[in-house]
Amino acid sequence: MSASSIILIAIFITTIVNTAFFFMIRELGPLSRERVRREWGREIQRHEAVRAAWVVEAREHEKQRSAMVVERHSWQVERIEKRRELNELQQMIERDQHDWDIKEKDRQREWAKQRIEYEKEVEKRRQRENEELEEQERKLNELHQMIERDRSDWEVEKWDREREWQKRQQDYEKKMDEKRRRKDAERRKREEDERGRAGIHWEDLLPSQSCLGYGKRKYIAKLVGIPDGQHKLSVCRQTEAEIHAEWMKPESCEDRGFEGVWAKWVVDFQEPTCTTWWSNLIDKGCTAPGSHLRRYEQHLENIHGGDDWKVMCTTSPTDFHDHHFDTPTSCANWGKYGIFGYWEVNDSSC
Repeated sequence: MSASSIILIAIFITTIVNTAFFFMIRELGPLSRERVRREWGREIQRHEAVRAAWVVEAREHEKQRSAMVVERHSWQVERIEKRRELNELQQMIERDQHDWDIKEKDRQREWAKQRIEYEKEVEKRRQRENEELEEQERKLNELHQMIERDRSDWEVEKWDREREWQKRQQDYEKKMDEKRRRKDAERRKREEDERGRAGIHWEDLLPSQSCLGYGKRKYIAKLVGIPDGQHKLSVCRQTEAEIHAEWMKPESCEDRGFEGVWAKWVVDFQEPTCTTWWSNLIDKGCTAPGSHLRRYEQHLENIHGGDDWKVMCTTSPTDFHDHHFDTPTSCANWGKYGIFGYWEVNDSSC
C-alpha cells in the first residue's frame, strides 16, 4: 500500500469522526460542549501525531519497498547474468568434452596403430633373434662336431702314444726288473756264500697257527751260525728268508739270550687259509624312521678256531650293490651260528 493511499484513508476517517462529533455536540450544554471540544482537540492532536507518524512510516516503507524493488531487480539481473555465465560455462565444458573425446579417439587410434607397429617390430626382432640363435646353435654344433672329430683323432693318437709309451715302459721295467733280479740274485748268492762260509742260516721257519687278519699270517724262525764278534740283531735284520718263493727281510728281530736270535715276518700274500669272505647278504631294513640308513647282514666264512674273530671280521672287505666296503660297521659273534658283520648304508628312502 502506498503512502498516498494511507493519507486518504486517514482523511476519510477524520471526516467521519468530525461529522459524528458535530451532531453529538449539538445535543450538549455549553460547558459540556467546551469540555468535549478540548478533549476532542487533544484527541485530534494525538490523531494528527499518529497520522504524521503514519505518514513518516508510510514514506519509510515506500523507501524500503523501492529499495527492495531495486534490489530485486539487481538480483534478477545478477541471476540472469549468472545463468548466462553458467550456460556459457556449460557450453564451454561440453565443447571441451567434445574436443577431448575427439582427441581421445585420435589418441586411441594412434596408440592402437603404434601398438600394432610395435608388435610387428617385436615379432620381427624375435624372428631375427630366433634365426640368429639357430645360426649360433648350428655353428656351435658344427664346432662341437669338429671338436669331437679332433678329440676322437686326438684320443686315438693319444691312445696310440700311450700304448707305445706303455710298451716302452713295460719293456724298460722288464729290463730293469731283470737287471734287479740278476743283481739281487748275485747279491743273495754272495750273501749266501758268505753266510754259508760263515754258517749263517735260518732254522725252523714256521707259520703261526692263527691268522693276524684278512690274508695275513705270522712266520718265525731262528737265525743260527752267527760268527762271534758280529752284531746279532744287525745280521738278523739283513738276512732274508724265502717264503712262498719270495725273499723277505724280517719285520723284527729279537735276541732271546740262550734261546738265540729269533725273527718275525708278516706275510700278506698267498695265504688262502687266512682269506675270509662274506656270504648270505640279508637286508635288515631301515635302522630307524628318518635315519636315512639301511642295515645289511652277512655271515663270515673261512674263519678258524684259533683266529681272533673280531680282527678277522673288521679286516674282511666285501662288495655289494655296486659298492666296496673295507670293513663292516659292526661285528657280532653268535656262537654256534657263526660270526656276522653288519653294514649301515646311506639310503634316502629310510
